[in-house]
Amino acid sequence: SDVPVGAFLSGGLDSSLVVAGIHRLGRSDVQTITATFPESRDDEGSFARAVASKFGLTNHAVPLRAAQFLEMVPRWFDLNDDLVADASSLPLISVSDKARAEGCIVMLAGEGADELFGGYGVYHKFRMLHSASRLIPGRRNRERFVALAHAVGALRAEDEPRVREYLIEGRGFLGTAALLDTDALAVLVPSARGTAMPRARSALFSDLGAFDFARRIPDDLLVRTDRATMGASIEARVPFLDHDVVELVATLPASSRTLPGISKVLLRRLALRWEVPWSTITHRKIGFNVPIGAWFRGPLRGVWDEVLQRRAVPGLDYSTVSARVTAHLEGRGRYDELLWRILSLEAWHARWIDQQPLHWPDAQT
Repeated sequence: SDVPVGAFLSGGLDSSLVVAGIHRLGRSDVQTITATFPESRDDEGSFARAVASKFGLTNHAVPLRAAQFLEMVPRWFDLNDDLVADASSLPLISVSDKARAEGCIVMLAGEGADELFGGYGVYHKFRMLHSASRLIPGRRNRERFVALAHAVGALRAEDEPRVREYLIEGRGFLGTAALLDTDALAVLVPSARGTAMPRARSALFSDLGAFDFARRIPDDLLVRTDRATMGASIEARVPFLDHDVVELVATLPASSRTLPGISKVLLRRLALRWEVPWSTITHRKIGFNVPIGAWFRGPLRGVWDEVLQRRAVPGLDYSTVSARVTAHLEGRGRYDELLWRILSLEAWHARWIDQQPLHWPDAQT
């Protein structure tokens, strides 16, 4: 490159492999940028520091608390005249700003590895439910099984719709970005009743990844990354999505990509060979896990009063929205992802349709 290059380093396997590759090319002048979440138990800052130290690269940590998150929310919706409702976009804005401040014009990112190598836990959960649906004969028996799991506390309320979809109904995979099944979507958006939702063509890991590869990557992940980085006047590059890499992976045996309960088999072996720290190789996937659920119960709680008072978005059933908000605030389920997407729709509608943006409450650090 003829401009300074950096790398987004979460501390997870994918971004750590990118950094290890930089080291193998003999580059010691590349800076790494990490978003940290001091208020979250899932903060991966220590893993990122260990990887950067291992390969002799400078690491810049960008702590993200509720106050900083709130400051970036209006900016994110300014960058989205059509909406990408992905909470991880906010940390990406902050690390992109830091990259620009440190003089990095191009940043390398790890998008695509999860889809290529079965990295999402939801792939493994779907296959487990799909197999259980075949092993438990009869719909009534499957319903009894789900009721028992719920009674003994083995099934969370927010997970029950998806379990019913995959285990009781035996329907196909909806993708990692889908939070609602057909019935639950119709409750939230009554006009969507009867709408057919696209699904993966089989339960093979390769087909689950291919479904997300065709739908989520171009419509969510790459759009999110492009807007966050270009909003800071930098550009992102995604080496796992290089066409030569994708074509090579497509020829590999399935067992080298992922196994039931073990994701990214080949990448973990490669990381071991490239001397990525063992703690990173064995660490569970977290990603940009913004503690939005806790913030909804704390500094962001007040914004829901305005949303439920305005009731601005046509087609939404606000009694359902109110019920989900109340359940989340009272600890009767974790609806953080669903509520963030609803809130994103509200904020987008207020900014671009009503042109009267939401009032975001002040947050205490």
